[in-house]
Amino acid sequence: MSRYLALVPAAGSGSRFGGPSPILFKQRLISSFLARFPDWIPMEGKVTYYDPYRDYTKFRIPEMAKHFGYAYQKEVRVAFKPRSRVSTNLEPLFLSVGPMNDYADLISI
Repeated sequence: MSRYLALVPAAGSGSRFGGPSPILFKQRLISSFLARFPDWIPMEGKVTYYDPYRDYTKFRIPEMAKHFGYAYQKEVRVAFKPRSRVSTNLEPLFLSVGPMNDYADLISI
């Protein structure tokens, strides 16, 4: 089982996250998570979109794959996979990634 983290603007805000340094954000996010859970494996990159009825060979990492109906999203994902089976319930997780103005702009659309 993997734990996922997503940044989502408030519902109905008409905004999305974007900015000058997504690499810095990714580095801070992964570092913050691994500082608390060093035995987990980070996975990051573009999501692979696939047709569930025809195209099971297109992806090898399920955590980085998504139904092709969402391909318009052009999603980039950061996920973490445990090295061994997790024996406790997964709870929400809050990570500190520093001030967002270091790596992102809030763009109203």
